[in-house]
Amino acid sequence: MQFSMDLEPPRPKWPAKTRELGSNSLFFAILPEPEVADRIEALATELRAGHGLSGRLIPTSRLHVTTTPIADYSTLLDYDVSAAMRAAESVVAKPFDVAFNRLQSFGRPGGNQPLVLRCGEGQGGFTQLQKALLTALRANDYDGKAPGAYTPHMTLLYDRRAVDETFLDEPIGWTVREFALVYSWYGKGRHQHLGRWPLRG
Repeated sequence: MQFSMDLEPPRPKWPAKTRELGSNSLFFAILPEPEVADRIEALATELRAGHGLSGRLIPTSRLHVTTTPIADYSTLLDYDVSAAMRAAESVVAKPFDVAFNRLQSFGRPGGNQPLVLRCGEGQGGFTQLQKALLTALRANDYDGKAPGAYTPHMTLLYDRRAVDETFLDEPIGWTVREFALVYSWYGKGRHQHLGRWPLRG
């Protein structure tokens, strides 16, 4: 496992029942390899211009595909992080290929909607990783928010103009060999990678 060298977010040692609801997020994710992230950024630039959008691109450092949302609270707790890390250490899943072949806006018309890449290949491997993570969280007695299935997608930008489902001329993907635990500060454009674990099925 590799740990981030970024500054740690605050982690008051409160019991679980004292959580305050908020929009900061803790989640497991898969991350594109650097070369793939650069290709996705170039594709997003082209797609934004082609569809007449003006939203700011998500930087390559924050491109990700959420596998398992864990907690949405105002402050990150030791309890959530330690439970997630214990769970991650016990996960056994095989590397898998994933490819994104569609573009689509999510959300309600008129709002600031995410423009996302949707998965075309690799959903089986993605689903197996999801199941392994959820099973591991439950085995480690995690009683916070750990929802079930989550549609694999990667957000490129947010824009008020919606884009209907469109197939890409060429899918873009990579071989997933690890997963990460990520903490996101809502509205601050900042992610921290708290740990990474290899897929070793």
